[in-house]
Amino acid sequence: MATKLPVHENLKVAIVGQHLDGFFAPSETSVGICTRGLAEALAGTCSVRVYGMADGFRRARRASLHDVEYRILPKPALDTALFQVLKRAGSMTRFVNRGMEMPITTSALAYPKYGALVAEDIARDPVDVILIQHNARRLDPIKRLNPATPVILHFHAKLLPQELTARYRRDLARAEAVSGVSRFIVEDLRQRLGRDAFLIRNGVDHALADTGPAVERSVKKRILYVGAVSPEKGLHDLIAAFNLVHERLEEVELEIIGGGARPFSAVFPLSDDPFIPALRPYFEGDYTGMLRALANPEALSAIRFLGPVASRGEVSRHMSAARVLAFPSLCDEGFGLPPAEAMALGTPAVVTEAGGLAELIRDGVDGRVVPKADVPGLADALTDLLRDDGRWAEIASRARRTVRNRYTWQAAADDFLALANRLLRAN
Repeated sequence: MATKLPVHENLKVAIVGQHLDGFFAPSETSVGICTRGLAEALAGTCSVRVYGMADGFRRARRASLHDVEYRILPKPALDTALFQVLKRAGSMTRFVNRGMEMPITTSALAYPKYGALVAEDIARDPVDVILIQHNARRLDPIKRLNPATPVILHFHAKLLPQELTARYRRDLARAEAVSGVSRFIVEDLRQRLGRDAFLIRNGVDHALADTGPAVERSVKKRILYVGAVSPEKGLHDLIAAFNLVHERLEEVELEIIGGGARPFSAVFPLSDDPFIPALRPYFEGDYTGMLRALANPEALSAIRFLGPVASRGEVSRHMSAARVLAFPSLCDEGFGLPPAEAMALGTPAVVTEAGGLAELIRDGVDGRVVPKADVPGLADALTDLLRDDGRWAEIASRARRTVRNRYTWQAAADDFLALANRLLRAN
C-alpha cells in the first residue's frame, strides 16, 4: 500500500550519493545498492532524484530507471587531483587531529567541487527534502545555497573519533536531522553527537525476498563470504575456522567474493580499539597472500578466491548455491547487507557480535551469532549448519521470513517519510 503524505503530496526528494556506475545505476557498493533500493521504494509516492558522479563524462547527464531520475555529474578534475593528494598526505593529518589519522572522506578537500555542483543544481531546481548519504562534507555547500530545505544526513557506518574534528562537527550540526541504518548506529549517533537520531532501516531487494533460490544448492557443503577482502572483516579468522571445519566434514568448500582493503584509519578508532594490535600487521602487506598462507594445504585446495564479481545477479547466484554465508567481521558493522541478502535467498548466515549484525540475526533462530575473533566458536557454528540438514532447513526458512517481514525497502521508505514529514511540519 502506498504511503500517505500528510504534509506534502508529491514530495520532491533528492538523495545525494557519490559514484554512479554507467549512466544511471548506483555503483555496486553497499551504499549504492541502498541508495537505489530506497529511491525506488520512494518513487511510488514521491518525485525522486539521485545525484552521483561518474568517470569520463564531460558534461552532466540525466537518465531514468524505475521512475527514479538520476542526475550524473562528471567527476571534476580538481576533485580527482585533490583526492590523490589526500591519499599521499594521509599520515600528515595526525599532526592536526590529536595524533590520529583522519579518513580521507572527512577532509574539506574530498570532492569539494562535486558538492558545489550538486548544491547549485538543487538551487536551480528545488526539492522539499534532501537526504545525504553518509558524508557531512556535502552539507556546507548544499546548505549555503539551499538554507530553507531540510537535510537528513544518513549514516551507514559508525562515526570514529578521528572523524569528529571541530570542523566536521560544525558541518554535522547543519543537518536538520541525522539518521542511521540500524538501532546500533542510531544509538551511537545519539551518544557521540549529543542530539536525537532517527532510524531509516536498510532493506533487501524485493526480487530476492519474493523468490526462492535461483539455482540448486551445491552438492558440496559450500561456505560463502561476500564483502571487502580486508582485515577488519575477519577473513583470517574465517580461514582459521575453515581449517577446523575441513578436518571435520567431507565435501566442504569456501568461496570468497570481493576485494579492496580500506585504509586502516577508515575502519577503527586508532586510540582505543582492542583489536588494533593484532590487526595492524594485516594492513601492512598482501592480505590475500596472508590468507592463503594461513590455510592448511588440504584446506587451501578447497578455497576459491573469486575476487569482485560482475553484477549483483552473479552475487545472488553464488548466495543461492551456498549452504551458509559467513560474515565474521571484527569492526562494528552498521547493518550487514550481504548476510541480509543471503537470508532473503534462504541461505543462513553466521555472523559475529559486531554492531548492527547482532540486530539482524537471532542466534539459533534465523542464523548464528558468535563473539568477535572466536575461531573455535565460528568453526562450531559453521559445522552445526553444514552437518544437520534438518536444523539447516528450519533456520533457512526462518531467515527468509525475517527478511520478508522486517527488512524491506518499503519499510525504509516509510521511515524516511515519517522523518521528512516531521521536519516539514517543523518548518
